[in-house]
Amino acid sequence: MLVWLLAAGQMTAQAPVRLVRGEVVGYAYAEGTGEIAVRDALYRVHKCGLTAGTWVEMNNKRLTLGDVRLTMTAEVVADTRAGAGQCTALTIYLREAMPRWPAVRPLSAGSSILDNLWPRGNLVFTGTVRALGDGELVVRTRKGEEQRMRVREDTVFSTGGRVVKPVALELQQRVQVRAGKGYDGRMEVYQVTWGEILQPESERQSGGSGPNR
Repeated sequence: MLVWLLAAGQMTAQAPVRLVRGEVVGYAYAEGTGEIAVRDALYRVHKCGLTAGTWVEMNNKRLTLGDVRLTMTAEVVADTRAGAGQCTALTIYLREAMPRWPAVRPLSAGSSILDNLWPRGNLVFTGTVRALGDGELVVRTRKGEEQRMRVREDTVFSTGGRVVKPVALELQQRVQVRAGKGYDGRMEVYQVTWGEILQPESERQSGGSGPNR
């Protein structure tokens, strides 16, 4: 178990991703753009941008961005590539409003909506596609390691804010992957995202999209 936890931490560290959880205290979305504000147990407010590709889920069912309501409890998987203090929501897990947490009893650092999901996609990393077929996705990480993952029936492939079919994903494409272990212990992929959001500023300015280094 300790080895698995250390490996999970290393994989998560490969991507500029952070987890924000708390009460939804602000929300606005229209025409592919918007913002969500979440207040954590210590009453700090975190704001993240929204895009048409932001995935919203509740009780293992996909929702639309219009289903998010104030006072709901949310856990946001956010991309922080834009820089310090800025983030873009990649995935939002929701549950109905719950009684406010007393100030003397902040939410435990280990508590997570994801803890109630099994199997759960609690690993997020980036890499380049080495193979896709026969129900399996192979991604080479920045450390040169190959991650073999089972493609689920509900695996989501999205690019440019649009959900697409798996055949749209090309070899050597740089992707961001949300994955987790299934009932049998094998790695499963829940969401594969690629496109403009994954390109560093230097690459966007030069127009290049070189391989992951």
